[in-house]
Amino acid sequence: MNFRLCKSASKYRLGELEDELGNVFKTPACIFYTGGGQIPYMTKDILEDSSLLPSILQMSLNQFVHAKDAITSFGQGLSGFTNMKNQPIYCSTRDPSLTLTSGYSKGNQGLSVWSLGGKYVFEAEDYVDYVESLRPSIVEILCEDYSDVSATNKKIDKCTEKSFNFLKRCIERFNKSDVLKGSRLIAPLIGGYNRQKRADYAARVSQFDQVFGYSLSGFHNFGTESFKMDFDYNKDFIDVVFEKVPEDKLRILPGSFTPLQIIQAVRCHLDVFDSSYAYWACESKAALTLNLEVEGHDLATSGDDLDSNIVFLTEARYTHDDRPILSRCTCYTCKNHARSYIRHLLLTKELLGSILLSIHNHHHLNEFFICMRLAMESDGLDHFEAKIKEKSLPALSS
Repeated sequence: MNFRLCKSASKYRLGELEDELGNVFKTPACIFYTGGGQIPYMTKDILEDSSLLPSILQMSLNQFVHAKDAITSFGQGLSGFTNMKNQPIYCSTRDPSLTLTSGYSKGNQGLSVWSLGGKYVFEAEDYVDYVESLRPSIVEILCEDYSDVSATNKKIDKCTEKSFNFLKRCIERFNKSDVLKGSRLIAPLIGGYNRQKRADYAARVSQFDQVFGYSLSGFHNFGTESFKMDFDYNKDFIDVVFEKVPEDKLRILPGSFTPLQIIQAVRCHLDVFDSSYAYWACESKAALTLNLEVEGHDLATSGDDLDSNIVFLTEARYTHDDRPILSRCTCYTCKNHARSYIRHLLLTKELLGSILLSIHNHHHLNEFFICMRLAMESDGLDHFEAKIKEKSLPALSS
């Protein structure tokens, strides 16, 4: 996997990720969240019939740690184990849809993750051994951080020192691995709500040439808590960090974010996001109907007659609505099924209802990123954002 920064302006960045097969993924990019190897409610067959592949798939390390022996024995890495061969895999340390569990710290060296089997503690060397069995394209290194604004400087110092030592030892072990020669490392940038400590930690991490990119950590507790992240408040913390790291390296923001939050994050020079927002929409029985408009482009993505960027299809007004979710949407759901039918499926708790919603929501979120990049290329991001804001964006249920 390689990253090229194509354009860096004061307002945003445009770039490209290219995998070993020559597939190019433009940034800002949406990598697809998986709940355990597959996009929620979507099988591999459904994915292959959609327009979503090839894509970078996000698989969280804590989803598979309880099966590490089986994955090792299988011998084909995470892509083979999940039957998603030829798709680049990004292994994040945390599931963006799950609220962070407390109790990650234990001892002076090891760091922990929570899985279905409970709490697992890794030393740096054991962690890289585990990653070797997964063989991901990109992997995030574990860290210890806190999103509590009241965290003391002493606590922040303890977390940053422990995380830095863990990162350093991981890199040393990583350099000795033949299995991971083609994998890329992502280093979390931490430091609590202290600008100087975040800047200092970023400067220390920037010394490692082996690091492929960085993830911003410690700004929220994941799950629906990430919807509360205030980018106006956090922008100074983000800016001071990126001043200390190389500009040409990848920048990832983990967590579930609304489309308007993603636009704010793009203005903070972030490159990669995940699709867990589409998953939350499905769980809320809602369809994404973003009002997407880019000046100079005729797009089949506008919100039709709808007065909202999200519609909750279980509402009574859709009982006899025989129109598709969006009339010009090209996803399988909109080409074949009506709002009233999807409403019926959701109310009767038929699995097909969630499947059809997932197909549409992931397709439409992917269209959002395509349109956003078009807007950025023509310096029309302000107009793009304004058109979305013309309609309401209701909160999703937790």
